[in-house]
Amino acid sequence: MHNQPPSAWTVRGTAIVLAALMISVIDLSAKGPTVRILIEGDTLPAPIEITDDAVLKDFTVWDWPTPQRNAFVIQYSGTSLPEPPRSWSRYKVTFFANRPAPNPVYTVVYQFDPNVSQGYIYVPRTELNGRTIWRGGMEEWWFRAAASWEHAVRPLIAQAELRR
Repeated sequence: MHNQPPSAWTVRGTAIVLAALMISVIDLSAKGPTVRILIEGDTLPAPIEITDDAVLKDFTVWDWPTPQRNAFVIQYSGTSLPEPPRSWSRYKVTFFANRPAPNPVYTVVYQFDPNVSQGYIYVPRTELNGRTIWRGGMEEWWFRAAASWEHAVRPLIAQAELRR
């Protein structure tokens, strides 16, 4: 049997396949749990940090709602909703995950009026969001905030604003 050295094309093809596999494994392992949420807004005396695992477990960046269930911080909607009134308080929300250390992985805008029961979430088209996960063209859409998000966050914002 005669052994011939591999061709340049074979070596190059094998290297490309191995690189793609390594990137896939790195990407899958990078989808760690949400470890911190930071809420910032003009009405807050200081940013609000959420680090309690019991709260964080409900707000997984990698999860997305479907017609059958709500997920992440929004209620499912097949279309973008109208923007809420600009007079409502607006908060930038940043989600952190271990990738491998805690780093920002996603941002949304949360907007609500304390006199109205339903708040809204805006998914901005940002470089950070685009690097983290593709939302199927739902960037720059407004959604109703999930009830779990409203129950967890509104009291924290109200308490923080009282300290102002």
